[in-house]
Amino acid sequence: MRRISLVLALLCGVSHAASAQSSIFGIRALGIPQAPLSARALGLGGSVGLLDGMSGTNPAAITSVIGLTAGFNFFQNWRNSTTPGGTGSGSDAGMTYVNVVNRIKETPWYFSGSFGSYTDRDFGTVTTDTTSLNGMPVGYRDSLESRGGTSDFRIAVGYRSNKKVALGFGFHFLTGSNRFSLRRTFTDSVFAPVQQRSELAYNAIGLSLGAVYHPTEPLLLAGAIRRDGSMNVDRDSIQVLAYTLPWTFAGSAQYQMGQRGTISAQATYTTWSQASAEIQASGGVGADNTFQGSVGAELYTSKLQPGKLPLRLGVRSSQLPFPLAEGEQASEFAVTAGSGVRFAKGHAALDLTLERVWRSSAGDFSEDAWIVAVGLVVKP
Repeated sequence: MRRISLVLALLCGVSHAASAQSSIFGIRALGIPQAPLSARALGLGGSVGLLDGMSGTNPAAITSVIGLTAGFNFFQNWRNSTTPGGTGSGSDAGMTYVNVVNRIKETPWYFSGSFGSYTDRDFGTVTTDTTSLNGMPVGYRDSLESRGGTSDFRIAVGYRSNKKVALGFGFHFLTGSNRFSLRRTFTDSVFAPVQQRSELAYNAIGLSLGAVYHPTEPLLLAGAIRRDGSMNVDRDSIQVLAYTLPWTFAGSAQYQMGQRGTISAQATYTTWSQASAEIQASGGVGADNTFQGSVGAELYTSKLQPGKLPLRLGVRSSQLPFPLAEGEQASEFAVTAGSGVRFAKGHAALDLTLERVWRSSAGDFSEDAWIVAVGLVVKP
């Protein structure tokens, strides 16, 4: 792990040639946080995440789902990254997000089980430099690859006794792993290549509470609070770290514009800085609190069939919790568009979203990406 930490430090330097094969913003700490959103919610910039029963951000929202329903969401991204040492590009598939919701027959109780990504730490870096061997400078090339991240398995219970108020509780199991592979080759063939492998394993438990309030016919309001506990980090089956995971506070509103569609907005604040001291003690840069805001609109193209090819548009602006350099918090801006179609007599739906993302940080670190999300919803 010492060599791995060295390579990560070199990536942030300006005096070495480096390139990234995947996201440069997934290198630090736990990587890039991933909201458990359905393809439909992503098409609206995430602005309806707290109101969407097929997303995993608000346990009370599952009470909006009628009958046994299963959702499957698939993601693919293509990225271009720029660092002071060079540029790189790559593509990979995100973790599939699955959510199953059902109402306990003839009761006001609802039940859901979902599984998706919590943070993404897939990346690859290439760094070149020279070192002294036997008193002579020798050039070398380090290739570091990380595959993995952390996952969020949620069990949620919702309660709705009337049309105005719904409440929900969620229990979260956070788990995952990172597999690192570092290979060093030398420009002088006298020296044999060196390879090192290591694996980090993660586990934690979290809780969430949520509510949905319908004060008037066109207006929906929602709020959620989530507390994730301590993340234990094991390296090759030995515990080496423990991160304090954050509190998350979120609120959302949606307004129905008659038969024309809906507009929505959402704000989320997460206290990632609680883990900053622990990350710095292990040699990292630290962590910052984050704020995320999003707005979206779903415009109906058919008044008689609102679910038939609606136009979904969204904008999202957010901060990233794990900076590449001290005091330089990274940010993300995204524009989304999508649509969907219902078929099989209303028993199935297909949603498609295209997302354009820009990430940046001081020091000439930047990244742009195209992300495609496909969602399939089935009602047996």
